[in-house]
Amino acid sequence: MLMSGLPASGKTTTAGRLHAVLGGTLIRSCDVYQRLGIRLPEWVARTRGFTEGVEAYEQVRDHAYDEMARSLEETLVTGSSLVIVLCECDDRRETERRFAARRGREGEPPHEASDLAVYRDIKRRWQHPAADTLPHGRAPTILTVDTVRNHLTAESGGDPSIVTTIRRALAPATR
Repeated sequence: MLMSGLPASGKTTTAGRLHAVLGGTLIRSCDVYQRLGIRLPEWVARTRGFTEGVEAYEQVRDHAYDEMARSLEETLVTGSSLVIVLCECDDRRETERRFAARRGREGEPPHEASDLAVYRDIKRRWQHPAADTLPHGRAPTILTVDTVRNHLTAESGGDPSIVTTIRRALAPATR
């Protein structure tokens, strides 16, 4: 499973819940950032909220993503299929509340993205994963978790058993 979504959409929380039930290897970008010494609050300040000199940040960010890809490749089982779990929080007030709850906890990897500048920067580059294709040319299976309404839907593809397994792993929070 690959988690996708904007900051404060519930990716870390949902991934933790799925990992607790289903097991496997959990690769979190916030942990990779910490291991590489990338401090997001420092980059927010250095780039003035990702409005100036962003190229330097993009280089260290891309290095972190390369590290995540390497870790993912090491854990993939040959022949396994990829499921993208897209977390969404389409409520502006809830997104702001989630960011506010992170303030003062930036030293904890899951909470380091505590500035709305991070959200705005990622949102401006956001591309829905439906545009992605897998090496064999097929579109990935995409399951969407609305983390405000606690609802799971199969957006594209998807073996019904995978949807059922994930729905059960997230129960009773999703329906």
